[in-house]
Amino acid sequence: MTETIKRYNANSVVPRKSAFWDSYTPFGIGIERMFDQLDSFVKGDAVGYPPHNIIKVDDHRYQVEMAVAGFSRDDLKIEQVGNELSISATKPESSDDIEYIHRGLGKRPFTKHFTLADDVRVLDSKLADGILTINLELVVPEHKQPKTIEIH
Repeated sequence: MTETIKRYNANSVVPRKSAFWDSYTPFGIGIERMFDQLDSFVKGDAVGYPPHNIIKVDDHRYQVEMAVAGFSRDDLKIEQVGNELSISATKPESSDDIEYIHRGLGKRPFTKHFTLADDVRVLDSKLADGILTINLELVVPEHKQPKTIEIH
């Protein structure tokens, strides 16, 4: 049975279709947004083009690799707005009068979105051999680092 549940969100009251996470919310304070994000991952559409890898380099560094053969630096756009990383590409129409026998290289426009954790920042990007690499870093703020509380 699916029921619509009203959940507080920092931006608005959003109806949810799943009550699964509600059994966990009594144990967390201020983490409702995280559960809403998990719900959105399940509901999101999985876009397979272009293929990509997400690599954990170490405990604080990550890489997103994306196959973008046929696209130049000028065709690609990487943008971070809040916690969303967007990668898009558009290829200008070729004015060449080429007759293809087989056209297997994907040059169609695309946009891919990745949701970043609050403390993940984009360091840089590079394009080499048809692979776009975006380097990310988890920066743990001082107030989130472990500390011992003195008892008076």
